[in-house]
Amino acid sequence: MACIGASITRRTYYEWLNSDPQFNADATEAIELSIDVLEIEARRRAEKGVKRPVYQGGRLVGYTREHSDRLMELMLKAKRPEQYNPKPETNHYQQTNVQITQAVNQGAPGPVPVLSEERRAELEYLQRIASGADLVTTPQPKPAVDVAQVEPKPEAPEA
Repeated sequence: MACIGASITRRTYYEWLNSDPQFNADATEAIELSIDVLEIEARRRAEKGVKRPVYQGGRLVGYTREHSDRLMELMLKAKRPEQYNPKPETNHYQQTNVQITQAVNQGAPGPVPVLSEERRAELEYLQRIASGADLVTTPQPKPAVDVAQVEPKPEAPEA
């Protein structure tokens, strides 16, 4: 919007931003001032609210004042993140992967565990199932049966 107001293209703006230190400083200051104005208005809406019209039967019957709890929440999270932003849960799987990767990249002092091909295939299969990729299963070949080892079905006693 500012580029349109100044009758320049965005490309020109970024060229000036990257090539002219004074323009860069002025643009940064202008952006900070506009953010300050937005923050003041957000605080006003959160604290004092916004007057909204109330209609009944299609006619204006008065006004109500609505406060923005969401704006207050966002401002608190921005100003005191350590208190109002929940801490992310630790993903132990990712943490272990990072530790193994770091150990391999840094030349682990001891032996790095290696998965057997059978175990690797099993884990890849479980990952495909977990991702939903193997929801339609491929029929597995049935084991060959030695007919000589099959016991005949017992005959039912006659009544």
